[in-house]
Amino acid sequence: MKIRYGGRAAVISLGLGIVAIAWTPVMASIALRAPTLIFGPITLLGAVALLGGLLMKSGRPYVTIDSDAVVIHALVGPLKRRFPFGSWSEVRLAGNTLTIAGTRVPMHRTQANPDDWHDFERYVAARTFGDEAA
Repeated sequence: MKIRYGGRAAVISLGLGIVAIAWTPVMASIALRAPTLIFGPITLLGAVALLGGLLMKSGRPYVTIDSDAVVIHALVGPLKRRFPFGSWSEVRLAGNTLTIAGTRVPMHRTQANPDDWHDFERYVAARTFGDEAA
């Protein structure tokens, strides 16, 4: 199963990026009392936030659930973190917190595509329920 990036974090990042990029030239024009196109550190931060939001909206995988591990993928680059488990009885999803054998997995629903997150909740519930019944 795969959970893609998306959700509220992407929308907030896109909004902040656009505001920050537009903010610097407007404030420079007000300060200099003439139309001015100046870029500074706020514009750079806005560009990074905008790029991050666009990357999150691109459908990149956030989390992959294998039969024996949860893998968290970095937004940029090949970095992956694996959280292996022996059986589904070690996996717990309580609210927004996923734990494997008592260790919290650093993932949050605000970074996940909402539809994928709901599918993930159902997927984990079916697997852990089936494991507890066995």
